[in-house]
Amino acid sequence: MLASDITSRTRSLDREYQGEIHRLFRDVLGSRADWLGISRNAWNPPTDVYETETGFVVQMEIAGVKEGDFKMTFKDNVLTVQGVRADEGREGRKRFRLMEINRGYFERSIVFKERIDAARVQASYREGFLKVVLPKLEEVRRAITIDEG
Repeated sequence: MLASDITSRTRSLDREYQGEIHRLFRDVLGSRADWLGISRNAWNPPTDVYETETGFVVQMEIAGVKEGDFKMTFKDNVLTVQGVRADEGREGRKRFRLMEINRGYFERSIVFKERIDAARVQASYREGFLKVVLPKLEEVRRAITIDEG
């Protein structure tokens, strides 16, 4: 058996185990598994989330996905990105030596505990990276006058 065959089989087992772990989380946590960005039959794009003074920035690597092949929603302080990376180029190939690139349906949900100003969320997609800027909702405080009477 070639080293590349062993590596390929190991990667295949890794994917199977990852799917089983996701199913376990889904079964144990129920709908709370969505908080972790776990979705059935989907791969999760590598994602960075960091906080700034004024909000949050999400960077997601979805190289090879065309702009029209994914969508983004923000509802109830949950950012969800879902789409499809085409399965191009695999047809006609009988034996892979190495297969690490996820293809097919993907979905990622990120829950924010802080209140986000949904009207000011901005997104850009360049060179395979989706960047989403989510400003924190500024609390407006005002003095309340008390009527005498």
